[in-house]
Amino acid sequence: MSHIDRRKFLQLTGMAAITSSLNTNIAKALAIPANNRTGSIRDVEHIVILMQENRPFDHHFGTLRGVRGFSDPRAVDIHLPLQGGGTAPASVFLQPAGAANIAAGFAVPPGNFGGPANGVDVIPPFRVNPESVSPGLKSLGLTYLPGTDHSWAGIHAAWNQGQYDNWPAHQGPIAMNYMTRDDIPYHCALADAFTVGDAYFCSVMAPTNPNRDYLFSGC
Repeated sequence: MSHIDRRKFLQLTGMAAITSSLNTNIAKALAIPANNRTGSIRDVEHIVILMQENRPFDHHFGTLRGVRGFSDPRAVDIHLPLQGGGTAPASVFLQPAGAANIAAGFAVPPGNFGGPANGVDVIPPFRVNPESVSPGLKSLGLTYLPGTDHSWAGIHAAWNQGQYDNWPAHQGPIAMNYMTRDDIPYHCALADAFTVGDAYFCSVMAPTNPNRDYLFSGC
């Protein structure tokens, strides 16, 4: 019998059936009566912390309704360099493209900000077309996408001293991709059923291990 890894197994069993089962489990969990004997924090018996890595909030939930995602009216502005000189304020979600649109194996058609004469090419948030990864693929939930630079130097180069304007240039355009409900239905079902922390960030702008240390030490 040939080896079948977990990813292939999930693809073979069908995402529709899996999603239905998982959503049923969420409903069962919600149906359990709350332990509210005292009505205080003393009723809390267990706290479960699930720590993932390499997934910013917007990558999973940027399109979710009611959160401070891509439609956030208070997103910070960056200063885009114009071809004729000077800069223009724009949403942080419009990142300068530069030569990054051909990096990481993804040819992302950049948009234009400021007009063709004096404007600049930008890469807004985008969803990778699953068909471009594998013919017939409909969901990104089980798809391998190339990772970004997780080094201290690479992360802070993208941060650019708090200017937040070097993400595609230093991380490739894949840094601007996101997933939708069709890609991660279980995550979105959890978000619909429970509280979403849309202003939650990593403890330190660094790779995995320093952030694990923060979690394990309780800092």
